[in-house]
Amino acid sequence: MSSALKEALLECMAGTLSPEGNVRNAAEERLKALEVTEHFGIDLMEIILEEAYTPPLRQLASVLLRQYVDTHWNPLAEKFVVPEPTNEVKLTLKAMVPLGLQESNSKIRNSVATVISRIAHWDWPEAWPNLFQILMENLTNPKSVQGAMRVLTELAKEITDEHILQVVPIILPEMLRILNDRINYTVETRTRAVEIFRTIVGIVTTLTEVDKTVVKKYLSPCLEPFLHEFVSCLEEKIIQYKSYALQKSIVKAISLLLRRCPKKISPYLQFILKPIWDILTSNIQEFRLYFNGEAEDADVDSDGEECGIEGAVFSVFSLIQTLLEDPSMNSVVKSGLVDLIYYIIFYMQLPQERVESWISSPSTFASDEDEVNATYTLRVCAQDILILACDEFPEESYAALGQAVDRHLTGTTDWRLQEACLYAVCSLGTRIVKPVTKEVQPGANNQQYFNIHGFIQNIVFPGLSSTDVLLAGRCLVLGSNFCTVLTPDLTRQFVQAATQGIIQQDRNLISKILAAKAINTFVEQAKDNLTVKMALLEFLPGAIDAFINFAATQPVEISSDCLETIVQILHLDEGFTAAVGHRMTTLAIACFVKFNGDPVISPTLEDMVRVLCQNANCVLPLQQRFTPTLVSILNSENPDLGTFIHLC
Repeated sequence: MSSALKEALLECMAGTLSPEGNVRNAAEERLKALEVTEHFGIDLMEIILEEAYTPPLRQLASVLLRQYVDTHWNPLAEKFVVPEPTNEVKLTLKAMVPLGLQESNSKIRNSVATVISRIAHWDWPEAWPNLFQILMENLTNPKSVQGAMRVLTELAKEITDEHILQVVPIILPEMLRILNDRINYTVETRTRAVEIFRTIVGIVTTLTEVDKTVVKKYLSPCLEPFLHEFVSCLEEKIIQYKSYALQKSIVKAISLLLRRCPKKISPYLQFILKPIWDILTSNIQEFRLYFNGEAEDADVDSDGEECGIEGAVFSVFSLIQTLLEDPSMNSVVKSGLVDLIYYIIFYMQLPQERVESWISSPSTFASDEDEVNATYTLRVCAQDILILACDEFPEESYAALGQAVDRHLTGTTDWRLQEACLYAVCSLGTRIVKPVTKEVQPGANNQQYFNIHGFIQNIVFPGLSSTDVLLAGRCLVLGSNFCTVLTPDLTRQFVQAATQGIIQQDRNLISKILAAKAINTFVEQAKDNLTVKMALLEFLPGAIDAFINFAATQPVEISSDCLETIVQILHLDEGFTAAVGHRMTTLAIACFVKFNGDPVISPTLEDMVRVLCQNANCVLPLQQRFTPTLVSILNSENPDLGTFIHLC
């Protein structure tokens, strides 16, 4: 590119950084014209490497080069736009870009690393055969090692079966050396070494389908040194949040080894499990500060990966899941069920940040309470592990649950811990309770089941009056989940408390959402339980107006669940349905007008109308009141006929 074009490029780039919109827009248009010139990419690379230019200008050049590679480098690219650079330009750029790995500015260096990765995706190894050697050389340079490791992390994912076996003997010893060198390499760089190891293991172990000896030839020689170094790293004291990222990567690597080559790693199992278990036990105080809102957990690293305490605990739970699912190894979990469930419940506690988010946005809370739409948080992950443990070792887990809950709740009034225990018990349902028909033989172990009655008397009933809305609401939900194993009087009290939760106008929205959830469960249980049905028919008449008003006035995330519950209520008893039919018709019309065409609510409204039509005392009033609404929609300019057709 001529000096005149380069000056024009610099002028355009400076213009795009202008705070004035007209100047910025004009500069961006001129840049598009320069982008099609032959040496555009080379000139951008020269600007990146020239330290005389300002950091913002050089950073912009790195971003533009990345975009240029994405859109012009290869005709097979999804975003490809002509022209494609000539071979001469490509060779020149590939010779220049590795120099950018030595850049001290991390944003520029990361952009350059991304450019190399994007080019390598198309050109390595055939059209860029010396790239791997260049990167290995950069690992010994303190200035370029971070950038080189970033590229290698991505490059490892691109290695094909054809080249992997040539790369493994070179790259794995180098990754072990970096992981072991705490003086010359940062925690972040050492974490990348573990990630590269995990990627290589994943690729090599898939090759066993065609060659059973590849693991023995290529992984076995370095497996023991890596495992010893993993344990050493896990035993290091956490001195910065990035150390959690290292722990997480190591545990994920071990989990992969357990899944892909369990026979190779089983001899080391006890050796590696202790420091992994210590991640759960040694971070209690730090995590307590975090969920109490007294400290912040590190969010994500430069790759978007969680790098705080939660990320590390997530990885441990994932490893435990791997152990539980393997019959040859799950005995190591069985022997420590009480402690495991104790820590599972601890990590189920709600972080203050999430509590505040729910209070400010009850719709988010409603979505998170939905098992299908819930965000996969550490709490949900812990729940999955608890359920899996109980599936694998039922009676041992039920007894362990009781002991773990007792350990947590003895001498504490912490609402957060109580709520976590309630959440854990609810997750397992009535299977944890001794069946009423099961006879206990003399001398038998009476602790094989969870003491739900003692739990309700000592924790749940007092919790109903708690000022913490999440605890009080969770108590209602638990009562509804276990109503079929409670005495009729206890069941009646829980149903009454749930309906009161809907009636009382001063209740927090979250409290009402949980009360509605409890009522939904009661209605489901009433199908096969006369006691629950009679309790509902006693208390629902006084609460139905409040329930209807609540369903009609809330956002779709909340209304949808309430309307589904109302449909179930209409199935409960024909006499009750006839008594509330007029009000239900009013609700159906209001929601039909408000949510007409909504893909979530419309099917529920159709079910509601169908149930009312099937009731002889409701069908005629329904037709008389609903028909004008349907005619009005048909006569509108843009009618949504989908729901209309189904209703007709």
